[in-house]
Amino acid sequence: MTVLHVRGVFLPDETERDAWIVDGRLTYERYAGAAETISSGGWVIPGLVDAHCHIGLSPHRFLDDPDD
Repeated sequence: MTVLHVRGVFLPDETERDAWIVDGRLTYERYAGAAETISSGGWVIPGLVDAHCHIGLSPHRFLDDPDD
């Protein structure tokens, strides 16, 4: 069983709290012996996937030509 400990400010209620990732699932139930503690330094947003793209950008520059 893989266990990671997460500490951060959880949205949407902006409360600093602890959570554990146990075999790929997030839980607020305390687990001893976590392999690692991750401190976000920012917000933790359970369940949000940031799936967006930047149309018109390439890895090195802006694209002017749609065929570029």
